Amino acid sequence: MDFPRELQWMTYLKEWHVRRTRICQLPDYLALFTQLTVLDIPKNAITELPPEIGKLTVLRELYVSYNRLSRVPPELGNCEKLERLELAGNHNLSELPFELSSLKQLVHLDIAENRFVSIPICALRMTSLQLLDLSNNCMTDLPQDMDRLEQLVTLFIHKNNFNYLPHCLANITTLATIVVSGDELTCIPTKLCNNPKIKFIRLYDNPASKEKKKKEEKKKEGVRRRWREQRETEEVKDSGEKEFIEAYISSLKDRDTVPYATTKVSISCLL
Repeated sequence: MDFPRELQWMTYLKEWHVRRTRICQLPDYLALFTQLTVLDIPKNAITELPPEIGKLTVLRELYVSYNRLSRVPPELGNCEKLERLELAGNHNLSELPFELSSLKQLVHLDIAENRFVSIPICALRMTSLQLLDLSNNCMTDLPQDMDRLEQLVTLFIHKNNFNYLPHCLANITTLATIVVSGDELTCIPTKLCNNPKIKFIRLYDNPASKEKKKKEEKKKEGVRRRWREQRETEEVKDSGEKEFIEAYISSLKDRDTVPYATTKVSISCLL
């Protein structure tokens, strides 16, 4: 449930990998690890990132998915060398501080499975972004200046409440993969979905699965409320669906190397 005190003397470490524990807070000696480049702490019970995290100025990768964060400290914007930031599945997270606009080297931002109703302003100023995962939030539209993300390659926006996609997405020439939910989507830029260079993937949920999802969400919310009241350990959130989508997208990349035509076929039959 706690980091060992002996760890404070190991400030030469460059990576922390701590997963699936009942640890709820980072140690007060975190700021001493000025050489830390990777902080990998998903699927724990961490409730906050301390302001001292801003002192990790050489940090390149931060993974805090599936914890209990409700906010991100503005001091994280001081970690200007950060390249990957994953905050998925914290559920109570609904905004990011504007100070994160300083993360000009960030290429991977994952804020899926939270409570965002719109894209954080700071994300639109991370012009080096190549992957942006906004899936499974509460968004109803995308901003008309999404094309500010001129280097964006992969965009996950499925499991939101979109009924249209802005035309500005078609202006992002680097865009290669976009995943959306197709149930309520009525307006899609033709240039976007007909572009052979873009993998435009529409996911559909049937009515039965939607009803089941609503019941599950209601049940989960009741459980989370009891957990907050009783201050008990929250069970680890299931990230299986997210891992499936990532594996599927990865398999599509492999398919690009498969030849479009076969010039010779040999079949043998043993009777």
